[in-house]
Amino acid sequence: MSAYKEVRRKFEKLGSNPDQKLRQYANDTRSILTNQRSDKDLNSMPFKEQKLTDELWSILRCPNCKGILNRTATGAKCVKCKDTYPLSKLGQLDLRLQQKKTYSMNFEIDDRPVPNYNIVQQSLPINPLAETEVSRKGSGCITPELLSYFPKSKNLNSLMLDLGCGSTRNRYECEKAGFKYVGLDFDSNEATILGDAHALPFEDKTFEFVLSIAVLEHLRYPFIALSEINRVLREGSTFIGTVAFLEPHHGNSYYHFTHLGIINALEASNFRIKAVATNPEWNALTAQATMALFPKMPPLLIRFILAPLRAVYAIWWKIASILYPAKTNKIKNRINMAGSFMFIAEKT
Repeated sequence: MSAYKEVRRKFEKLGSNPDQKLRQYANDTRSILTNQRSDKDLNSMPFKEQKLTDELWSILRCPNCKGILNRTATGAKCVKCKDTYPLSKLGQLDLRLQQKKTYSMNFEIDDRPVPNYNIVQQSLPINPLAETEVSRKGSGCITPELLSYFPKSKNLNSLMLDLGCGSTRNRYECEKAGFKYVGLDFDSNEATILGDAHALPFEDKTFEFVLSIAVLEHLRYPFIALSEINRVLREGSTFIGTVAFLEPHHGNSYYHFTHLGIINALEASNFRIKAVATNPEWNALTAQATMALFPKMPPLLIRFILAPLRAVYAIWWKIASILYPAKTNKIKNRINMAGSFMFIAEKT
């Protein structure tokens, strides 16, 4: 039994008014557990009990001017522009922009050829050189194949950023890789910090790994967000994510990326692309049926409904490949029918 569970058991025995010493013991235990990142109890604790460490405070910056933040009784204040940042009702530091910010970007227009379809893989293979243990079921929207490309932390102080962390369901896999987890979201009760992807509140070259699952399509200015991600990553560090393609409009999504779109966006933001791939289990049919046609329907029933259409599709492609071999490209069709794309990139 973990120390935290032991404290909770003692609390229950003593009723709703335990003495002050036991409360202090619980707080001390919580402080210890905060530094033991392998303890799964961390994920089940109410957020308001989780405090920002001195290490995390040291890399926080004002999202408006990138000035140093001083702690205050009610949150933080920038020493440079004097903007103040409050705590949320749950005790999270709210580092969302407090005023309008102008962001200038330069794009180099050239005559580069359109990327070849061959750069996109039909499916992502398991990494034979995986640095971390891979779960067979994956994690949330992350497939086991994508998990196999997660980097391993270089030391005990390595930080990673889960951008658009939501319920922090990918936290365990990130911490299992040895990273200290930082979850940022614009609006989430579980996020470590509240913030905006267009103005990340972190010092330059802070993180060894950034994860962004199904986030970029929900941002008004994805090129700005990608530039910010590049800024806070260290040289040679990994950026892994997914983006929607033929999924239906959802959650105020702005831009659904084609394979060319995500390749261009990453390259324009000074990332070196290591892989872009479809998810065979999440094509347009499955995505539309799950998210739009039959919302909340059990997955098994959706597969049953789609089975006849899939069968007709498979038969027709066999016939078409014989009758029209020059016009049937299975790889191109798999890309054209993708529900989303996965990508692995590296800061150059």
